[in-house]
Amino acid sequence: MESLMTPKPFAGNDSAAILEGYGNASLSSSIRVFYPFVLFMSMLSSGESFGRCFNTEKGLSIAGSEYRRFRNVNHRGCAVECRDDPSCFAYEWSEPSALCFLKSRSLSGDLIRKADAIIGFCLDDEDEERDRFQDHAASGPELLSIKEVEGDKCKDACMAVREAAVYSWTPNDVDDDDATVGTCKCIESLMSVKLSFNSFSGFLGPRKFHLQRGRRHSFSAIR
Repeated sequence: MESLMTPKPFAGNDSAAILEGYGNASLSSSIRVFYPFVLFMSMLSSGESFGRCFNTEKGLSIAGSEYRRFRNVNHRGCAVECRDDPSCFAYEWSEPSALCFLKSRSLSGDLIRKADAIIGFCLDDEDEERDRFQDHAASGPELLSIKEVEGDKCKDACMAVREAAVYSWTPNDVDDDDATVGTCKCIESLMSVKLSFNSFSGFLGPRKFHLQRGRRHSFSAIR
């Protein structure tokens, strides 16, 4: 299991580069608060596909939507079970009990404190059904919000924001199943994943620029 590190803060001139070409973009501002980082782990799946699982720090979970349980399994084993199950959206693993729960795509809620628990989310970039969290919007401290952007361009836009760990896109008209234009948010750390039809979100993973180990920081969030 390879641990991926959290990006260091980006310099002020980076924001100008991100905003270029997005006239309606605006950087987040306002209240400074503490948020837990999402820590990354990445695993190469069996076969030719590439599956990755991303987990939070210990002591966090999202309640509900369990559909399968495994006993006497370690963290990596739990993540592999989710990664290799097409129905699995997320997993929860408890260290003291060595219990693993797989969670379905109906999962929707805020990250909450849960002693000794770790929640992780699995994606597969080569699987059209699992390359992102379809019909789910992510939220957390926003580094950049871009309006009137095509959904397919959201991930790439957020990849250029060094501190961003998560992206989330919501169409202007959530009732339009064919909508292609909406709002893209680049998020520093995950605070919730909630059902939102026609929205989608996902994790960004490491970038080519210099990375450093994840730690707690104070962030700005849009209110």
